[in-house]
Amino acid sequence: MLNATSEPFDRDAIFAEHSRPAASVQPSPGLRAIRQGIWQLERYVPPFTDRAMINLSLNEHPSLPPPALAEVLRSFSLERLVTYDQDQADRLRSRLAERERVCPENILLCPGSSHGLAQLFSCLSGGPVLFPSICWSYYANLARLNGLPVGTYDVIQREDTFEIDLLSVSRALQQENVSLLLFINPHMPTGALVNGDLILRCADNAPDSLVLVDEAYHGFSPAAGTVAASITEHPNVVVSKTFSKFFGLASIRVGYLVASAQVIEQLEKTLSPFSLAPLCTALACAALESEPYYHEQAAVLMKVQEAFRHRVAALPGVRPYRSHGNFLLVDLMNAGEAHEAELRIQAAGVAVRSGRSYGLTSFLRVSVGTAETMERVAVALAARGGDHAGR
Repeated sequence: MLNATSEPFDRDAIFAEHSRPAASVQPSPGLRAIRQGIWQLERYVPPFTDRAMINLSLNEHPSLPPPALAEVLRSFSLERLVTYDQDQADRLRSRLAERERVCPENILLCPGSSHGLAQLFSCLSGGPVLFPSICWSYYANLARLNGLPVGTYDVIQREDTFEIDLLSVSRALQQENVSLLLFINPHMPTGALVNGDLILRCADNAPDSLVLVDEAYHGFSPAAGTVAASITEHPNVVVSKTFSKFFGLASIRVGYLVASAQVIEQLEKTLSPFSLAPLCTALACAALESEPYYHEQAAVLMKVQEAFRHRVAALPGVRPYRSHGNFLLVDLMNAGEAHEAELRIQAAGVAVRSGRSYGLTSFLRVSVGTAETMERVAVALAARGGDHAGR
């Protein structure tokens, strides 16, 4: 359900970039050994920008890590760089089990949660996978890479928020042999929340399917709970988490899955040994010990987000949406104005993300930065001209 002043999103276009015919390629002898299905895929390209600009397009954390992580970097010995080290990974696994109130055998460490997702998709039985109609295109790429049919359920646009259409989820689950049902909680890019009890009810109603809950943006909003501890009573639930967002450690590439011991045992067979560097796992352990610092930073960040949302909500022809992540959507009401606004923001030295890849052509997705950076974005949005009385 869309606001009358917004351009409708094109649900089919969201995944279309991953199903375009491949460019004409004269196959070399080596290329002939690669599945033709791979040729049909478009490589996922993150929206990197000139680092001379302030980047609010990748949902990176604007705060530096706490001093404890600097101490890890200072004290890490060169001798540890020349040996395989499983002990540090085991310590991290145990620490995460305590944090999530599960057992160590319920934790699968991976070099970034995106890698864990790739391993999970590679193990699915071949039945359909169900995604939100608006979501990160990487999920569809993983599905098609593994020959999995893709189905979607609806995301509904309200006045100042988005909602997951649970009736649409129920209808989608009526398909036969569903391999996986995906929830993103908080949802990216809309920032919407799904009640954890409703997620678990879906898991109960689809006992032969895996229910994947991507909680990459968990921790920013106090309203966003986790279902990780529920895997004991709901063994078909898998939770994906990362150190890249709430902990702001995108470059160390540490993520993990929480699932039943039986599911973890199968997934472990697909991972390469020693896949995490000891320095990275040591930094992750230090971050966990400093978690109160990160909660303080998250509270500051969400206050900055709310102040920005109120600031731009007063602008004509601009509609910001509530979000429970470190980002929010801003609707400029038409694609042309969204593009012009993006250029004005870039001219102010800040990069934001166009909503085009999500099928939201009149939207921008803005990561939350410092108060000063958000003011730059607000000023650039306010500089729009023309008649916007239809707001």
